[in-house]
Amino acid sequence: MQLSNNNDAKIIAIIGGLDADLIMITRRIPDPGESVLASHYLEALGGKGANSAIGTYRTCHKKLVQNNIPFDLESLAVDVPADESLTVGDSDEDNNIQVKIISAVRDDTYSEKFIMELNKNSVDASGIVTVPKTHSSICFVIVEDQTRENRCLFALGATATWKTRDFINAEQLGGKIQPDLVVAQMEIIKEVVELC
Repeated sequence: MQLSNNNDAKIIAIIGGLDADLIMITRRIPDPGESVLASHYLEALGGKGANSAIGTYRTCHKKLVQNNIPFDLESLAVDVPADESLTVGDSDEDNNIQVKIISAVRDDTYSEKFIMELNKNSVDASGIVTVPKTHSSICFVIVEDQTRENRCLFALGATATWKTRDFINAEQLGGKIQPDLVVAQMEIIKEVVELC
């Protein structure tokens, strides 16, 4: 998916990381030096960039979202059927707001999953660059089943390679079209955020 050349389209460029979230759900967080068996394992697209891009698109468009909560709903203090769809956003499908993500990955299996998931969520992934000799950003997440407390350990990988020279002008952020709004996260280096 790429941005259209429609002059009426508003473009929101999101600059941020894409993380492969490797999530283990456990009865309790291990103590130092202890090993605990996890009850569930899953992989998901994460990172502040991905979360912001998908959330921005869903907020700007009337979008049905499947409630795919990976946790045991019976242990939550809420009554939500697992197959219920939620509608987010107030606008109609003709609002002509396009969302593009600017990010970096390595050419690996995670990068393919990122692009597929972003496109599935109507986010233009053409601003994702491939950086050789590094790795896609990874986040290990341990979630305690009952409390939902979590601990994260992450390595930025390709996201950490960004330099200010990668962002010379605003048109780079919108596919040769100057975006109407730029959103950046502080997980990328401060000088890049300030330049944007």
